[in-house]
Amino acid sequence: MRLTEPAVVADIFASGLGRIDILNGGFARFVMYVERPREDGSIEYRVVAKFVMPLTAIPDAIL
Repeated sequence: MRLTEPAVVADIFASGLGRIDILNGGFARFVMYVERPREDGSIEYRVVAKFVMPLTAIPDAIL
């Protein structure tokens, strides 16, 4: 597959995948997060990106 990038798309760093929401109409939302330390030493998980795509575009190995 050849990808084109007509406009620059910024990179977004994520520590992990927080959850996958199954949406109506055959779509899934992938919620990505980063880990941020709090002053009390605990970890906060901040959402940095959400990607929505058709379930049919997700490889069988991931499902």
